[in-house]
Amino acid sequence: MKRGLTAAAVITGLGLLGLSRSPARLMGLAMVLERGRAGLHEHRITVDGLDIAYTDGGAGPVLLMVHGFNADKDHWTRAAAGLTDAYRVVALDLPGFGQSTRDDAIRYDPVSQAARLKAFHDALGLTAVHLVGNSMGGEISGIYATRYPEDVTSLALINAAGVASPTPSALSGMVAEGENPLIARSAEEYDALLDFVFVEKPWVPDVVIDHLAAIAIENRAFTTGIWADLRAHPSGLEAQLATITAPTLVLWGDTDRVLDVSMASVFDKGIPDSAVIIMPETGHLPMIERPAEFAQHLRDFLAQRAQTSR
Repeated sequence: MKRGLTAAAVITGLGLLGLSRSPARLMGLAMVLERGRAGLHEHRITVDGLDIAYTDGGAGPVLLMVHGFNADKDHWTRAAAGLTDAYRVVALDLPGFGQSTRDDAIRYDPVSQAARLKAFHDALGLTAVHLVGNSMGGEISGIYATRYPEDVTSLALINAAGVASPTPSALSGMVAEGENPLIARSAEEYDALLDFVFVEKPWVPDVVIDHLAAIAIENRAFTTGIWADLRAHPSGLEAQLATITAPTLVLWGDTDRVLDVSMASVFDKGIPDSAVIIMPETGHLPMIERPAEFAQHLRDFLAQRAQTSR
């Protein structure tokens, strides 16, 4: 908590120094600060003609982190602060998101993205990793584990997509009525999006929120195309769960409005070696909403599995 308050104070100080007139610069400085606290540094690599941005830091077994829809690598940064003392944390911007290549000519369905994740993994010279994915990134990670089991020491599915929901989520009902709260058309809708994915929104300066909203609105047409791609090309992950050989953590926030917590039981029943953790009073992004608690759950799971494998 002290480190979080220190970061908030520094960001506020930067705003008071006049950087609030340059939201992009303030955002950049804020992210440098957050990454520095987590022991992460930003890098870029070209893989199969696509420019991919990623953060990398720490030492030890590799945690490869895969973000969700309309998200980016920094969704993992605050949680990484509780991990990089014991693990090397690598988090990428999937093509189509963050600072990585956006290309209308390629597909962004989970199977296509899993193949790109494999190319990224190999380009960095990684071997077996602990693969961690949230939401859409969880579905991509699940597909990866079925196709490249030799690369996956363990799997963590965080509020993951890819299976039918026994209880319909709030999002599914809204989408059925022609609304998608995950794709904002205005600053007001972006603020509503934050309320939708969190139970308790983490503090971020208003100027940074405004900048993030402007980016989301600017990219809305492209993001809408990715959403359509996801719906048009289902991965078939649910039918393949039994082929996942990696020990798997299924972690969910109990108040997820995007992907209902009832989905956790589908993953648990389908994957041969799985454990479930439900975080109370938590929404769709546990690693942002409760980063220290999330990091500890992940560490405990990995430590237990390491002990079991001896």
